Amino acid sequence: MIEPTWDIIAACDTRIAALDVLVQRVAKSVAADESRWCANAFFSTAVKPFLLELVGNGRGYPPECANDPTKMREPIVWEEAFAAQDDRIPATTPFEEMLRTSEAYDLVYDRLYLPLPGCRDCSCL
Repeated sequence: MIEPTWDIIAACDTRIAALDVLVQRVAKSVAADESRWCANAFFSTAVKPFLLELVGNGRGYPPECANDPTKMREPIVWEEAFAAQDDRIPATTPFEEMLRTSEAYDLVYDRLYLPLPGCRDCSCL
């Protein structure tokens, strides 16, 4: 099986890379002197719902199939990418198998959560 790394994961599914761009922009936009901010609320509402469908045990419901990063691919259409899900489809490539592992999920989770500024004056403290 392919060992998950950030570069391989991001190349396999550009939606995961797009979540990284979102998190990096939010992390930079939260002012250091901002009195109220909840990293957990942001992550659980804006990132994790997508993350759960893209990597780890929740991945693999139609129309999922990991891209082979060595080949050209069509651009992602977000509405189609997150269409209704039915039965989980079998992993058909080593890249898809890798994206469905808990190791890949943990790596992506840490990559997306750790850059966020710490919570300030929120209910989770």
